Amino acid sequence: MYGIVWNETKMLPFFFRHYDQIVERYFLFDDGSTDGTREMLTAHPRVSLRELNIQDDSVCGTARTIKSEAWKESRTTADLVLVCDVDELLWHPCLHEYLQSAIEEGVTFFCPSGWNMVSEVFPQSEGHIYEQVRHGFRTTAFDKKVLFNPQMINEINYTPGCHTCQPEGEIVRREDPQLKLLHFKYLGVPYVTERYAALNAKLRGHDRTQKWGEQYGMNETEVARMFAAFQPIDAFAEG
Repeated sequence: MYGIVWNETKMLPFFFRHYDQIVERYFLFDDGSTDGTREMLTAHPRVSLRELNIQDDSVCGTARTIKSEAWKESRTTADLVLVCDVDELLWHPCLHEYLQSAIEEGVTFFCPSGWNMVSEVFPQSEGHIYEQVRHGFRTTAFDKKVLFNPQMINEINYTPGCHTCQPEGEIVRREDPQLKLLHFKYLGVPYVTERYAALNAKLRGHDRTQKWGEQYGMNETEVARMFAAFQPIDAFAEG
């Protein structure tokens, strides 16, 4: 797994609890965390902690470059690579068995169904987060292609935000509504408001020029209004 982290002590327990079931090695790029995230990462026996160095005056551009390129070093060692954020959990009712079967069948490129999960309060730290937060809404913009075979995919070519890509190589797709990419961002108005403000402060000049990450400029009133408009359903009742 390859990903970028910054001040994620609240989400990391859920992240590791879920992905430790399938991930043999994590390569995580830290963007100067100050909340204990680095200590959590260095304590995990499967994590290789790397530094994120901002390039071209852009946080989002740097993230796109890392996610498009870093996984290539695993071409000779990994059956599959995951490229995602700490708040994105790839879920299937029988995930390990599903992935093993797909590998044996020659699948090289997975197309999960994206869901934005919603909770009025931040969940308790025990257990899996999707056991506590079961409701959300289907979002095709989050059908992110985060899982693929690094030996068969030559280039992934993520666009800014990494919501879409233009893969090159031997592409054998697998689309299955039971394979879901659960995005745990909307975990209460206070959490989102605080997180957005912190992320907004980190944006660089080129990010602002391109309007990348402009949603982080929302204030508490705007976040609350967004929550009020949500109409979440049970994400596990379909597919």
